[in-house]
Amino acid sequence: MLHHIIKIIRAERRANLWIWLEMLVVCGLLWFVTDYAVTALRAWTRPLNYDIEHVYRITLATVQKDKDGKWKERSADQGKTMMQTLDLIAAYPGVEAACLQQWGGHYSSSSSNSSFQLDTVSLINVEDRMVSPDYFRVFRVYGADGSSPEEMAERFGKLHMNDLQRDYYLSRNALDYVEKVNGEGRESDRRYIGMSDSINYNMVSVVDGVQSEKSIRYNQTLRGLIPDQPKNEAESTGYVSLKPITEEYISQNELISYSVYLRVSPEADTPDFKEQFVKRMKAVTKDDTYPVLTMNAVSEDRAGILADPVRQINNHLAIGFFLLLNIFLGIVGTFWVRTEQRRAEVGIRRVVGSTNRSVFSLMFGEGIILMTLAFLPAAVAAWYVMFHTDLCDIKVFPLGRGRLLLGLGCTYLQMLLMVFLGTFIPVLRALRVPPTEAIRSE
Repeated sequence: MLHHIIKIIRAERRANLWIWLEMLVVCGLLWFVTDYAVTALRAWTRPLNYDIEHVYRITLATVQKDKDGKWKERSADQGKTMMQTLDLIAAYPGVEAACLQQWGGHYSSSSSNSSFQLDTVSLINVEDRMVSPDYFRVFRVYGADGSSPEEMAERFGKLHMNDLQRDYYLSRNALDYVEKVNGEGRESDRRYIGMSDSINYNMVSVVDGVQSEKSIRYNQTLRGLIPDQPKNEAESTGYVSLKPITEEYISQNELISYSVYLRVSPEADTPDFKEQFVKRMKAVTKDDTYPVLTMNAVSEDRAGILADPVRQINNHLAIGFFLLLNIFLGIVGTFWVRTEQRRAEVGIRRVVGSTNRSVFSLMFGEGIILMTLAFLPAAVAAWYVMFHTDLCDIKVFPLGRGRLLLGLGCTYLQMLLMVFLGTFIPVLRALRVPPTEAIRSE
């Protein structure tokens, strides 16, 4: 059968050449559209490893005016004031947990990056997140080893954050990179827990208008691992470190980019919860606490951050769908016309003893071979585009053989479906024509 199909293709090589060229172009375009769609699907379906449902973000009025209308200077009690405010929020009816966070965060546009040294490997552009222990309970973050949020919060509360010792948690993918550089397997990660590197830096502080500077040398030690945490669905999965935020740390630093996150029980999270909460907080705020400035659901932050990426993806997918529809109609139409023109041949083959199954296998086999001959050079072009150009998105789906093979596999299946539809229906109609009519037509 295969030898016979090849002979037929060679005999019709002039007509088949145009079909081959058409399918070559179509395979390349279809692969590019498919790769983009697969990348977008992966971005929106990958695990984020945190939960924002029933979670709110609060901004506090940490900079206030005194009775004379002048801005208050930073005080040594600001750490205590911040913690008292956090306790007040956590005690509100219906609040399951509340945490404090500085810099970055989920669905936030701000971030703070630093570098780490593990063994002989340097990790750069690691996103620093200063958080209080209940961060794990608020966002329901589990440990990389499967530890519950409560267990993670309890262990995190015992970490140090002072001028001599600073402990931190690190995301799983950062340690994977270290182990990859060292040529070790994932089971070796235990030997990195407790590993320290020494940091020197000059700390500049201003108290009552007087600037002072002191040199600090401290050890930062890896104490635990968390799962990979993309900042949002549209961003790449970077390295993340979590460091404990303490009253002492808050007192020694500027009150910049602090937010309070709280998780509300589903029963208490009613449509008027936000309004009632803000109203109640204004009523109970005292001099030893910071007033609530703004309050937003993290789901609202998510909608704002993802508005532009979602609009861009929708536009691209709409263009891709239109292109895919034209490709589908073009390929199906090409094989439809090609098969319709051979209705007489189908009838004659039936006269000489061919079965319906053998006739369909012959026609469909020709289409598969033509498609495969066009698909192979298109696959080489796809490899070149992916690994030697900047046309493919690498934010959420790293380049690799797996991604290339997935895209090519989906492309081949789509082309196979088009060839099948363009062959099956015309052949079925031709098989319904009585052989005598087909011979008369011939």
